[in-house]
Amino acid sequence: MKLKYLTKSIIAGALGICILSSCSDEYLDKKVDVSETQEKIYSDSAKVANVINDFYSSIGYSFAYNRFNRCGLDLPAKESEARAAEGRMGMYLAQNTVNASNAENDAWKNTYRKWRGINIFMNNYNDGTIGKILSSDPNKQGELLHKSSIEYWKGQAFFLRAWYVFTMIKHYGGIPLIDDKVYSEEEKINVPRSTYEESVKYAVDQCDSAFLYLERSGHIHNLGGVDPDGGIHARSDGRACGMTALALKARIYLYAASPLVNCQRADDPGLLVSYGSYSKERWQLAYDAAKKFMDMNNAQAGAETGIWYELRQGVIDNTTPTKSWWPKFYHAFMDDLVSSKESIFCDFMKNEASVGQNRIKLDGFFAPNSRGTRFSGLNQLTGFPTQELVDAFPMADGFPRGDSRSKYTYQDGDGMYDNRDPRLKATVSYNGAYRFMNGFKDAKMRTYTGDFVMNGNFDETSASKDGIYQPNATSTGYYRMKSVFDNGGLETYVFRPTILMRYAEILMIAAEAANELVPDGAPAPEESKEYIRAIRQRADIEEGETGKDRYGVLDNLTKEEMRELIYTERQIEFAFEEHRYWDVRRWKIAPQVLDGPSHGMEITRKAHDDGSETFTYRRIEVMNHVWDDRLYWWPIPLSEISKSDALEQNPGY
Repeated sequence: MKLKYLTKSIIAGALGICILSSCSDEYLDKKVDVSETQEKIYSDSAKVANVINDFYSSIGYSFAYNRFNRCGLDLPAKESEARAAEGRMGMYLAQNTVNASNAENDAWKNTYRKWRGINIFMNNYNDGTIGKILSSDPNKQGELLHKSSIEYWKGQAFFLRAWYVFTMIKHYGGIPLIDDKVYSEEEKINVPRSTYEESVKYAVDQCDSAFLYLERSGHIHNLGGVDPDGGIHARSDGRACGMTALALKARIYLYAASPLVNCQRADDPGLLVSYGSYSKERWQLAYDAAKKFMDMNNAQAGAETGIWYELRQGVIDNTTPTKSWWPKFYHAFMDDLVSSKESIFCDFMKNEASVGQNRIKLDGFFAPNSRGTRFSGLNQLTGFPTQELVDAFPMADGFPRGDSRSKYTYQDGDGMYDNRDPRLKATVSYNGAYRFMNGFKDAKMRTYTGDFVMNGNFDETSASKDGIYQPNATSTGYYRMKSVFDNGGLETYVFRPTILMRYAEILMIAAEAANELVPDGAPAPEESKEYIRAIRQRADIEEGETGKDRYGVLDNLTKEEMRELIYTERQIEFAFEEHRYWDVRRWKIAPQVLDGPSHGMEITRKAHDDGSETFTYRRIEVMNHVWDDRLYWWPIPLSEISKSDALEQNPGY
């Protein structure tokens, strides 16, 4: 397993040092030539800071919407269908054609490349080299750099090592643990995979060390404050803090407690992808970590900063009928995300060189043709939401579609999107939904086929560009809306970081873990219900009767009913945030929800001679998905297996 990941330059990619000064709209593009000796690099505070910056440069690769040529993990999660996905990893995973030869190796490559760099940093810390760095403050010439600054670097390094290691564990299970060792570019690394339990313990230990150093250096949160060595910290959005490490620890423990690994497997004698037995204590660890996060956060209610994290309450814009149509949930994800108290960890992706202060191609890949977006006519629109995702959203009172307890009736056809969970229109654009883009105010999306007007007003002609079966248009009858700017047109970008962890996830972890701790068949715990209600309240679900069916969460739910509710709530709250792919695997429900075709909604318009029109609705099959239990894990790439006699392949490959 020879690692040839020593780069010829270290690039300050995802984050610039300017973030330390709240300069979140500028990013460094500086390079440190590694032909310089380590002694030179690690005796210069600016160069060490650039090294730390580089550790962040791949934090969002697994989440990326354009992973595997713009299909990402949304495709094999059956959240959306992608254009031009053939011959790509997303399609291999969706149709069970992945193998060790064609599997992507980005998870393997990114982890060990960053791990090696972090180990070099750690070695220079441990041997005292970094401790000899002089302060760059002109008023403190000749003095050593503050200890808190150095410990802040080390805390970030511990966290990022945990982040990359756990991302790799999600893909493969137990991994080869190289600890602090630095291998040369040509050195053969013949390290066997550690067990799943050992790999998880290593990642958790890194989180604990990160928390210790980040708290000690005055970075328990990112809101700024007093430096233990004097002075004031500015906001540090996008960087790891103590609470970030605690949040990651809770996520790691949640995965470790889940049915996929918290079990015995006959085909896993080496315990590479399981613990070998079930233990309820693993759920307790997940609960304790999430609860510690919430308790530490809530303890700040009376402090100067107030609580550090909260569910962000978006504000509806009532200045125009169209703007008022957008729910609070949409604004919670679009308005000033840089300073959002819901965000725990974000990827401040490097800017497009051509557009300076703005963000990425997100809007261009997901906005429909009629809005004149950057990729109109270039056959690059992608990420069309599936009917499976749309169906998951309940009615406005929180009860599922067709549930007799709901005060709203539902059937496919006219009005099928009315009186639904407000998060639906903040997540998916459907026929009749507004898209206020490129100057077309108050214009509705038209995704139907059949009789449409070619040269009428904008509202009439939308279907000729956006309708299902039109060139470069949706294959499902839907377009993605979540995180897509509602007023961005041709060549327009708006900065927004990619949220990798947010406070809603902490509530969800606590709700799920608390529920799994009660006996089978027992009533669901009160706190689990309250956490889900808090999330639904923010989403503007109708409250209902106090103490009976508040926000569609009944008081008399059993453990098993609450489990199903949590499964659905995570699906809709975290749509397009990478969670679904991993959730259906860790819950071991993939055969039920992923096997078989994905669906879309075909709406056909019929124009009549008298000027009236009628619409027919039909569910259509879009793409056949094929499940096999081997897909719970990725195959170790053949390129790595061939380098090491010690590497064992995952079951089924």
